[in-house]
Amino acid sequence: MRCLNRELSLVCMALLMATSIACGPKGPAVNEAAEAEWALLSEADGKLDSLREELAGLEEAAGAEPVEGEEAPADDLAAQIEEKKSEIESTAGDFLTRIGNYLNEIDPMFADEPATERQLAVIRMKSDEDILLGGEWIEEGGDYKKAISIFTDALELDPDNESLKAVLASAEEMRFMTEERLGQVAKGMSPEQVREMLGPVNLRNIREYPERKVVAWFYPVNEKNEASAVWFRKNKSDELVVYRTNFEEVRGQGEGEG
Repeated sequence: MRCLNRELSLVCMALLMATSIACGPKGPAVNEAAEAEWALLSEADGKLDSLREELAGLEEAAGAEPVEGEEAPADDLAAQIEEKKSEIESTAGDFLTRIGNYLNEIDPMFADEPATERQLAVIRMKSDEDILLGGEWIEEGGDYKKAISIFTDALELDPDNESLKAVLASAEEMRFMTEERLGQVAKGMSPEQVREMLGPVNLRNIREYPERKVVAWFYPVNEKNEASAVWFRKNKSDELVVYRTNFEEVRGQGEGEG
């Protein structure tokens, strides 16, 4: 998964922050350095926003239906998307490193003093990245457990962040399947429709059974490695569609297990 390098950056930064009850000198020189670094952080934050907007534009173009009489999207559009994702990953990694350096070295937080407005703003930058990171784990891999861990850790540093609280609550709500939610899935639905209704399935919980010519998506129902299932098989048009669901607990198909 593309976000693994960013995850390592976050872990390293969290460890630094956990020991950042600073005792070094404070003064004009530190303030000047902090002002300069704040300007660089703000610039990097804006650059990331622009890069993500560019990526969204490329992905929209890639998914658009070609208009009759117009040329189809360029053959290298997929390559452009991957290149943009790599640029975002690299830029985000550098950005998080700078945030950690700012809060630990340049403008450190002190145990006996409340965080300054500037420090809180930098912490909020980190929280915004954590929200995106957790969202990637959900959207790209259906890993709600990992996302919840990221959001929970972020809230320890930024406990008043309502956006973090909201995404954490949503991830916790969607982590385990309920009989009511599963009951909304109907025969003949496509995988895309099921995903939209139930949320992304953990990629490790997609099972193909070639001998039976079916595919199963398993959604955890609890922390006991038990899951419900959505079963797909091909219709006359050779498209995968739902043919049945099963909420009865399936052993050994929990959160990415098996």
